[in-house]
Amino acid sequence: VKVTGVTVTQDTGELQIILETPTGKLSQPTTVREGSTLVADVQNAVLALPSGEAFRVANPTDGVELVTVEARSDNQIQIRIVGKAEVP
Repeated sequence: VKVTGVTVTQDTGELQIILETPTGKLSQPTTVREGSTLVADVQNAVLALPSGEAFRVANPTDGVELVTVEARSDNQIQIRIVGKAEVP
């Protein structure tokens, strides 16, 4: 499934990361915590952004330092949400 856009918003105090696809449904991500970072891996997904191979936004909310979405392999993307003091 191609991911053609990424949107990061804050709604009622919660961070939302929206992965846009022209067709298809993304698989449920697997998540792990690494220190103050939440890592989500999405299988069977290909990053196809108009701006290139990665997405990043700094300081989207008070408690979040960085959000990145990157291609990890032929059919996997990884979302990393870095908290300023703890896992968001």
